Amino acid sequence: MNVLLRIEGVNFQNTLFDTDDLSTNRGASLAYLNAPDILVAALQKACPDLEVEIVYTGASGGVFNVQGCDAAMLDQVVLDLIDGLQTGQDKDVPPIYRHLGFASAAVAVDAGYLEAESLAQAIIRKRQLQSVTIDVPDPRLDNAGRCRIDQFRPADGGKIITGSGQRFVSQSVQERRSFGRDMRQNFYPHELAGVLSGQDDDIIPEHFANSFQDIVANPPKGLPESLQAKMAVLYLDGNSFGKARRNILSLDTPVSYQQGMARAKAFSDHVQARRRALLCAILTRFNAIAQRDADGMDAVYYADKDTNLEPRFRFETLLWGGDEMMFVFPSWLLETVLDCVAENLCDPIWKLPATGEMLTHGGGVVVCNAKTPIREIQGLVRTIADQGKDHAKKTPKSFSGFTYLILESEAPPPEINTWRKTFYGTGDIGAFTIDFAEGYRSLADTVGAIKADGIISRGQVYNLLRRARAQSDCLGHSTDHDIALVEDWMENTAVFGDPQKNILEQLRSDPAFGGSVHPLLPFKRLAELWDYLGDVKYSEATSDDAREVVNG
Repeated sequence: MNVLLRIEGVNFQNTLFDTDDLSTNRGASLAYLNAPDILVAALQKACPDLEVEIVYTGASGGVFNVQGCDAAMLDQVVLDLIDGLQTGQDKDVPPIYRHLGFASAAVAVDAGYLEAESLAQAIIRKRQLQSVTIDVPDPRLDNAGRCRIDQFRPADGGKIITGSGQRFVSQSVQERRSFGRDMRQNFYPHELAGVLSGQDDDIIPEHFANSFQDIVANPPKGLPESLQAKMAVLYLDGNSFGKARRNILSLDTPVSYQQGMARAKAFSDHVQARRRALLCAILTRFNAIAQRDADGMDAVYYADKDTNLEPRFRFETLLWGGDEMMFVFPSWLLETVLDCVAENLCDPIWKLPATGEMLTHGGGVVVCNAKTPIREIQGLVRTIADQGKDHAKKTPKSFSGFTYLILESEAPPPEINTWRKTFYGTGDIGAFTIDFAEGYRSLADTVGAIKADGIISRGQVYNLLRRARAQSDCLGHSTDHDIALVEDWMENTAVFGDPQKNILEQLRSDPAFGGSVHPLLPFKRLAELWDYLGDVKYSEATSDDAREVVNG
């Protein structure tokens, strides 16, 4: 008898996204990633006669086909295992799992695979709503008030040492943080084991940043001041992967349970292979930069000049699995990462062999000060990614794209659309959604060409923006007024000849720069992307005047 078993991590808001501490967040993420294997190992230990076949695993969950018992018995056994996991009864399991949330369901296979999986999903959602959303602390333990890291659990886990000194923390933070530091070396070798050949093993970093501030500490010499102390947070989410998967599972109906199981596994394997190829590409590109010269090494690795610690990798994977991923890295490596993402997501190999459908992604990028609370940035980057995904759904053809936001202050804007309308002159999300295949390449190439050839100086662009600011609180009055302002600037800037006017007209007409939405948007975009695209020059500095206009 076949029984479908589904296991999922739940309640991420209180276990994965509840602190601003890098090691704590990493620990929860890695523990969730390993959870399906741990639970299945515990199941096979408790019931050695069962035959367990992996259909797929990813992120915080997995689906398995089990033979050797009925659904009711298996359901209760797994519920007991999860209960034992969260009460610390299984001494072979790391204590971090006491503080994470899980739900499961085992259902008898009476029809096809899709029907069984959907029923298991529905049961899990019901059980999640019936369960506590946070780990319950042990009232017998002494505590030192409120945890200084998560800010709401009792500080019953002792003290930790951070850059701010000693801090009293909860057991949850203590164990997640310890797990995150102990297991970080294992993530990349485990995920890339099937991708790397022996000679490529040197791209795997051995030492990692301990905080978001470390990711940007001691930047390369001569780095533009606008990039220093800033990190980039990149989030990617699959566009309608669930629908594409259901289409495959229901193709040429009726589909037997075994056929459905094979298709679900093939879909998961296809997505995982492409995602791992992206991660490998990023690490390979970083390794090449680090080996280039001393500046390249400083760009990719953080070295504390006051200690003898080994250089630490300036890249963090905060979310990995399923159809989502989130990376954090220095702002000066933004173009390097986006190049890898564009090449990977636009590769035709993302097409599904069974249907020929091209799988696409929507993403968000937020560039911000490393001191900005990561909880706020995680929410913000998801928000702008979802806005771009909603816009993409209305276009005739699906595409992989992203929206971006560059913050000049530590405090994110309270309402992104209102802020955009004030700062850019428009809140139209279409103006901020960049197609990886064409739009991003056009942005990078045009900014790079302008900088490399010196056709237009940054100061000349800022002169236009200063004039606009002088005449309006929001970069312009009306569309006609702003068009006239741009044309007057182009015509009466003494050094502008045909080469300058040609590149400016190209800039104004390029959809990636948003000129059709607002006449000043191409120049605002050129100004804010100047330091991030077109090969970062470590010898180039940003003047106070330039920063004043960008921050305006």
